[in-house]
Amino acid sequence: MRDSADALEIHNLSPEPADEWRRLLRFVGLNAEDRRAMSRTVEALMHRAPEMVVDTYNYLQSVPETAAVLGWEAGFDEAHLEERRRFFTVWLARVLGMDTSDEFATYLFRAGKYHAAHGPRHIHVPPAYVTTSIGLVGAAFACCLGAAGLPGDIIAPAMAGWTKYLSVQLHLMDMGYAVAREMEPGDFTVTFALFGHLRTTAGVRELTARAGWVALPAERPQRRPRGGHVHGGCGWRASSTSPPGRWARTPVTTTSTPWLR
Repeated sequence: MRDSADALEIHNLSPEPADEWRRLLRFVGLNAEDRRAMSRTVEALMHRAPEMVVDTYNYLQSVPETAAVLGWEAGFDEAHLEERRRFFTVWLARVLGMDTSDEFATYLFRAGKYHAAHGPRHIHVPPAYVTTSIGLVGAAFACCLGAAGLPGDIIAPAMAGWTKYLSVQLHLMDMGYAVAREMEPGDFTVTFALFGHLRTTAGVRELTARAGWVALPAERPQRRPRGGHVHGGCGWRASSTSPPGRWARTPVTTTSTPWLR
């Protein structure tokens, strides 16, 4: 994007969730053979799915660190627990259905945003617990399949497929988390109007981010917005063609995406 009078450019935007989802599924090589192997274990996993949901939150409440994150140090908040179990149940059903739709990519991205305290309850879940929780899901799958008495030649290729699939899901959640967190730092807020594809994708007409000023090394003192990584932001800096005491407009490199609401 460029204005004839003042340069206004957008660089390094994160990819759309659906594009990144398809790209990483190709990268890990999740193919029809993997899906066939995974499908041979779905019945055994579905049989244990309610137990997995209950055990997951019992475990999180039993660990002091995660209990503190969720506000469950003194025990479960039943309304909150019901919300969490419902979310996990829906997610697990989609996982066992081997959902690779573009909509699921957006769902995972939004889950990552919620982990960054951008959800209804504004609870920040540190990335370490999200990453290791996905590892625990894979471990639970392996344990369930072993307990079901399935032979190794069924479990091994199935777990290879589940591992590929879950790893890409983790990446989408990490991406949502990172983008949400990038919108937070800064000394002041800036509101941008969205148009065209950005408006359709974001589902909103305006997006507010935070920004600040930071000095840049150059021949003259320079400043540009930093912190919110906002869309279409434009900073001010001194340039060799600017009169002393004047600021010249310069493009700001941005890194965030519009999928925040």
